[in-house]
Amino acid sequence: MTSCNKCKVFKQCFASLLNADELSQLEAGKSTHQIKKNEYLFTEGTSCKKIYTITSGTILLKYPTPSGQPLILGLARPGNVLGTASLMPESKNVLTTKAFGDTTLCGINKTLVEKLMDNNKAVRNHLMNIIFQRQQLILRYTIIMLAGKTITKLAYALLVFCEKDGSIIASKETIANMAGLRRETVSRLLRKLKDNKILTSSQREIKIINKEKLQQLAFKN
Repeated sequence: MTSCNKCKVFKQCFASLLNADELSQLEAGKSTHQIKKNEYLFTEGTSCKKIYTITSGTILLKYPTPSGQPLILGLARPGNVLGTASLMPESKNVLTTKAFGDTTLCGINKTLVEKLMDNNKAVRNHLMNIIFQRQQLILRYTIIMLAGKTITKLAYALLVFCEKDGSIIASKETIANMAGLRRETVSRLLRKLKDNKILTSSQREIKIINKEKLQQLAFKN
């Protein structure tokens, strides 16, 4: 198993905030988990016994709805931490997490993480901030879905699935699901974005060429 300080997401992980003794404890207590595309890591309403950091791959974050059809809330990428809701007293996961592609994670026992949080203020602040950011993500998504224009919803969904090179790693069907729009509406809006030189699109590929304008559509409308 790769040592923490040689891991490619080490600088993003709370492990980078540990002293030598704490890091040794974490090294002794960590485990590697691999899940295949479309497999679940955990589901809404459960409590995690481990806190996970993604080392490779991506995980869909799904939010339950009264209709029983979960909404795609976002995409967790390498360096992101999952299962932090279980660190709160009497709290359970509010999200369902499903592998978007083959994914590898580093798992740390919840009891060890809680011990590190008690002894290391920086670790505690780091993980509490992640919990706060996840709550903000849910709030922002809810506001966009309730009050946002159709173009705002699509722009937000495209940004979630946008890679560093501008390529979109989701199908139009997945994008439509996240945006809460019909696929026909998504296709029409994509043509509009293409005409405005914000993206390029073909039958099989969408690529963002002006991310700044897309961000303006997602967050300023």
